Amino acid sequence: MQFANKDELKEAIKEYAIVQGMNIKLVKNDNKRIQAKCAGHSKCPFILWASKIDRDEQTFAIKTLSLEHECTRADKLKYTNSRWLSKRFADKMRKNPDWDVGAFKAEIYRAKNLSKVIIEGSYVKQYARLWDYAEELKKANKGSTVILKNKMKGNKPVFERIYVSWIWFLQLLIEDLQIENGKAWVFMSDKQKGLIPAIETLLPTAEHRMCVRHLYSNFRTEHGGLALKNILWAAARATTIPWYEAEMDKMKEQDEEAWKLLKKRPAKNWSRSHFESHSKCDLLLNNLCESFNSCILDSRDKSILTCLERIRVYIMLRMANRRIAGTVWRHPVGPRIVKIIEKNKLGASQ
Repeated sequence: MQFANKDELKEAIKEYAIVQGMNIKLVKNDNKRIQAKCAGHSKCPFILWASKIDRDEQTFAIKTLSLEHECTRADKLKYTNSRWLSKRFADKMRKNPDWDVGAFKAEIYRAKNLSKVIIEGSYVKQYARLWDYAEELKKANKGSTVILKNKMKGNKPVFERIYVSWIWFLQLLIEDLQIENGKAWVFMSDKQKGLIPAIETLLPTAEHRMCVRHLYSNFRTEHGGLALKNILWAAARATTIPWYEAEMDKMKEQDEEAWKLLKKRPAKNWSRSHFESHSKCDLLLNNLCESFNSCILDSRDKSILTCLERIRVYIMLRMANRRIAGTVWRHPVGPRIVKIIEKNKLGASQ
């Protein structure tokens, strides 16, 4: 195979690397010869050797070529840069000068989705293999229990995006967790207003709290400032009703409109002064959910099997690392709780 010049040959190598999803490096690259090897694996048999056919000509010819690869497709390709994109879409932009950035993004997004289907498989096919995945989990982890639930149409599952109500979700939760005594449970949410009537309907004796951080993010859109922020958090941390009322009086003096807005939120949902005493839980933030959610951000937009497998591997590695680290509590409770107890003991002795 011959090429008019060295640049044409290099462009062909780059295009091959992009199409095949491989990173190809040029080991030799001068005016007389070009040697290309696969950068993915040191023992990968892929090789390309080309040189000039004549000293006085610019034509390059491939002398040795092996297209076999022992490595897998690369996640990141160094040749798919802005220069390659400009050449790839130059003709389309020439035909349509009004092609804006939004249309360009949509084109790239469609290409990305098609690539995901090739690499990870389609959403429908992955949902169809959920039962196989469940059986593999039970086989690899003896004693594990895996429960799958899906919408059925006749004897066949219907795989589609389902926008469920909070009542439907709570019904599944109550069934799965076998919740009989609502007073033994505390639910915490962020901005989900629909969850309030759902819990009042299905679990009227359960306690429902709102994350104060999310409450404040809504509050500060209309009433910002450090003073109001400090008063809100002081009211949330207040452990007695008189203390809570004193902080709310401060807010009323500072900004009456802010006070009216906050009074619309029942104190039993966000202030310790109104929490139920039987739950023995003083949490104001849903940090546990937020921490877990931040760890799976790169998994949430993947197909179902890929998403579940990434989460499983993350949790497995975390558990293994914690065991290796040998983290052992010196007390019956965690270190953070011990610090709170010691601080309270010091305050009680004064």
